[in-house]
Amino acid sequence: IAPNTSFTSTPASLTNATSASFTFSSNEAGTFEASLDGGSYTTVSSPSTLTSLTTGSHTYMVRAIDVAGNV
Repeated sequence: IAPNTSFTSTPASLTNATSASFTFSSNEAGTFEASLDGGSYTTVSSPSTLTSLTTGSHTYMVRAIDVAGNV
């Protein structure tokens, strides 16, 4: 069964900031991967800070991977 991933803190939805910090957790032990604006998933940890963001809207997706490899 895939683990659940939850954001525990996020930046304001509308901002002119060029960086953003997120914290997240999972209901199972394992690792996290994230994707910015539909890009490839890469390994991340919580908290995660994005820098050098361009003006405009962005989508940051995080997924947990448990020790059995379920995503």
